[in-house]
Amino acid sequence: MIEKIRSFVAIEIPEDVRQRLRELLRGLKSTGADVKWVRPEGIHLTLKFLGDVDREAVEILSLSLGPVVEKFAPFELKAQGIGGFPSFRNPRVVWAGLIETGGALSALQRQIETTTAGLGFPSEERPFKPHLTLGRVRSSEGKSALTRTLEAKATLDLGAFRAERVILFRSDLRPEGAVYTRIEEFGLKGF
Repeated sequence: MIEKIRSFVAIEIPEDVRQRLRELLRGLKSTGADVKWVRPEGIHLTLKFLGDVDREAVEILSLSLGPVVEKFAPFELKAQGIGGFPSFRNPRVVWAGLIETGGALSALQRQIETTTAGLGFPSEERPFKPHLTLGRVRSSEGKSALTRTLEAKATLDLGAFRAERVILFRSDLRPEGAVYTRIEEFGLKGF
């Protein structure tokens, strides 16, 4: 039997931004909304979700992603605002926003998408909207308090950081939440 590895490509966030997200999550949890909140240590910026991948394909991915990522120089991101997909009024996913200047993040994500599509991974149909997933709404319980809080904090500043590396992660689903393990790390170098 071929081992499958659930994996994705992402940018980690620094501890100071993670700490602000912890504080934000405490406030969001106090709304009493029926949401499966993400553990703060698991919050990251997903660039490409790959799903269950054969071990051999993971090795090919590692070899293919490195040269793509290295072409990009490190860039600045700002975590700002919170909201919900598909909307504030009817959130199914609660998120914190990410703002980029200069377009490097979008260009990097497109290149990763193109590279993985060339390796046989399905392309994402939805447009890329940089965000940090904070939770997934399970029912309408407490939804009005949650939406009021989202609207009140729509422009909340959560801090800026420099993206310097992209990571290929393994994701193991457990009852207490997903556990992420680094498979490979690629530096943004600007070659």
